[in-house]
Amino acid sequence: MALSEGNPGCINVLMQAYNLVGGPRLGFLADTLQANGITGSRVWVEYTDKHDSDIEAFVGSVEANLIEPVTDRRGLIADMKAR
Repeated sequence: MALSEGNPGCINVLMQAYNLVGGPRLGFLADTLQANGITGSRVWVEYTDKHDSDIEAFVGSVEANLIEPVTDRRGLIADMKAR
């Protein structure tokens, strides 16, 4: 629950990832996302905006650690308000 922060979009992405890669790899993906500060709505934004809702592209980017870590939550909030 900590990774999703209760965000339904994040839960959707995690379920799709689970269906694609299975349990053990999902654990690795979750650890990578959390280590980079990508949780809750940020997971959904990464999936929809940066990967065009393509679960295979999203998972590939996470596994290759090609996602940008979140270092400033104010930037995320500003990005979300601009939509």
